Amino acid sequence: MTGLPLETVAWTHVVAAYAMAVFVVVHVYMATTGATVTAYLKAMITGYEWVEVDDTR
Repeated sequence: MTGLPLETVAWTHVVAAYAMAVFVVVHVYMATTGATVTAYLKAMITGYEWVEVDDTR
């Protein structure tokens, strides 16, 4: 038998799967934290975002 033990491969697979799931959940959450739920998604799709600048310094 050559290569890594099956248990090591299985645990690596599980850890990688959980990491990818957390990555997706966090990114979906972060994409919906704008002024509206779709504000950041619209900016990603259209390529621009209107930003109001306050020049009262």
